[in-house]
Amino acid sequence: MSDDALIQPVDETEYHHLIPAHRGNLLVIFTGHSCSSCAVLRRALRKMLEGGERLRVFEVDAHANMGLVQEFDVFHLPAMFLYVDGEFHAEIHSAPLAARLRAAIRDALVSPAQEAP
Repeated sequence: MSDDALIQPVDETEYHHLIPAHRGNLLVIFTGHSCSSCAVLRRALRKMLEGGERLRVFEVDAHANMGLVQEFDVFHLPAMFLYVDGEFHAEIHSAPLAARLRAAIRDALVSPAQEAP
C-alpha cells in the first residue's frame, strides 16, 4: 500500500468517519498488494497531485478490508470512487495516466451525482 503523504491509507474502522467529515473533493481507491495496475495508478495519482491537483486521496487495501469491498461491490482492482463534501459523487473509470485521471474527475464533477453503490 501507499507509504507517502499524498495517498493516505484508510481502513473499514475509519472509513465511515473520515469520508463524510471531509470537505472538498476526495478520491478513494481500492487496491491490492499484488495488483500491478494498482501500482501504475498510484504513480499516476502521485504525479497528478504533485502537479497541484486539489484532491485528497485515500487508499483502501481491498484484501484487508473485505467489508468495504462487499459494500461497494468492488469486483476488480483498482477501483476509484469520487466524493464531494463527504457525499458519494461517482465511480471513476480512467486509464492510469495523470492527464486522463484529471479529465475523468473533472467530467464527473460537472455531471450529476450518481447513486451510491
